Amino acid sequence: MVMPRRIWVLSLGLLLGMGFLGEAVVAAEAASPGDIPPLAMPKPKKKKKKKDDGKKAGPVIDACKSDFEAEPVPKEKRKIKPSENITRDSEQSITDAQASTNTEEKLRNLKAAQEALFDALKKDPYNAMATEHLASVYAIAGRRKCAKALLERLVILRDVKEFSQQAKRAIAAAKANTAFDAMRDVADRALQ
Repeated sequence: MVMPRRIWVLSLGLLLGMGFLGEAVVAAEAASPGDIPPLAMPKPKKKKKKKDDGKKAGPVIDACKSDFEAEPVPKEKRKIKPSENITRDSEQSITDAQASTNTEEKLRNLKAAQEALFDALKKDPYNAMATEHLASVYAIAGRRKCAKALLERLVILRDVKEFSQQAKRAIAAAKANTAFDAMRDVADRALQ
């Protein structure tokens, strides 16, 4: 269908007035209509369909999120005894996870221990045993980088006079902990 010149000029004027064509139209006026390349339209993205196999998603061990560069917490604001109690209570979940052969049960126990240890470290960010226990949870879950980062944190705590004794005990516990056997060489290098 051929558009009459008058309608074409009016359409072009409207598009220019609305700012759709801008400077490209000035160059197009000198060229013939066959010389102008067509506008490229982006292709719509296809959404991936999630497979629903009827299984409910179980607990997942989150990636480690540690802020070792945060401002120091004064001793008055730390809740040392509650943190120690929570850490002690988490030991059973870690032991159950190591002994479990059922994957879902293992993940459930690891997630419970992880949440408890997060709570313990919120109450006292310098709790060396909670740091070591959380590193073992990550080691059991196969998150080597997270476990290594926490073991390196123990070495940093060892060098601070106030936390030195607790950190040395936690490092000795980590060296004897079988949770790190799968990554023993990495763990030993981190604890030097």
